[in-house]
This record gives sequence, structure tokens and C-alpha cells, in this order.
Amino acid sequence: MRLTQKQLYEITGLKRRSAQVAWFKNKFGVEPPFDRRGPVISAKAFEMLLERKLGLVQSQPDANKPTVRLREREK
Repeated sequence: MRLTQKQLYEITGLKRRSAQVAWFKNKFGVEPPFDRRGPVISAKAFEMLLERKLGLVQSQPDANKPTVRLREREK
């Protein structure tokens, strides 16, 4: 479910849509998509951003990547 304008105002303290988008970029390093009603972000996505920002989630960038063996260059 998408955050409402009231919820976005409570989170950011800002009313303007462009200011809310800038707030997310400044605080979390992400620029959420937006439409005429403002940033399109769900409550779950916001929770995940907070968890990442607070260090509650350990990122595992290589966990799901397959191992690739590189051949040595032939001389």
C-alpha cells in the first residue's frame, strides 16, 4: 500500500512533492518515482530503507551471484 500524503508529511515534515522526493534522496540515497500525488513509495519500502540506514540489515551482495572461474591467460 502506498504512503498517503499525510504519512509522507509526517515522515518528511515537507508538503511539496518535489521536496519530499529530495528528502528521500538526501536521507536514503534513493530517488523514488513520483507522480502528481507525490513520491510513489510503500510503507514496506520505507521500513526497508530505515532498516538499511540503521544498519539492521546486513547486505549480502555476493550471496546470490554464481561463482565464475576465470581462465588464466595463455601465453
